[in-house]
Amino acid sequence: MLHSVQGLVIRRADGRQSMAARGITARRAGWTDHWDTGDVWIAESGDRIVATAREAVIGRRRIHVVGSVWVRDDLRGIKLGQRLMREIIAASTAGILWLDCRPGLGPYYSEVGFLEDDRTKVMPDFIDGTDPPDQLVMSLCR
Repeated sequence: MLHSVQGLVIRRADGRQSMAARGITARRAGWTDHWDTGDVWIAESGDRIVATAREAVIGRRRIHVVGSVWVRDDLRGIKLGQRLMREIIAASTAGILWLDCRPGLGPYYSEVGFLEDDRTKVMPDFIDGTDPPDQLVMSLCR
């Protein structure tokens, strides 16, 4: 297992990289990206995208949500997803940032400050039937 990534750069993707990152999450992680607005963040090493996440403001309550976090299989275990989240958190202007993630990842993302929440109470206008009902919603308040 690798312990670091050489030359890692984390940033918002440009248009071409944004489309490539969306394709990666659709093909490799099996996710369909139903958010039509927002920023795609990438972690890249050289010319390879090694991790991605989406940040969007959605719904009638203008909810700031991060989701579709993906890390390349051979780079898991070095907390690259947390590094990506720290960059997104640092750049966000939202008072509350929501994270939509897979069940079981609560302890992992709590290490960067997120707390588990009840999605049906927190984001009723976000639940549109496209996410599995067991998706975990977490929040980070500043």
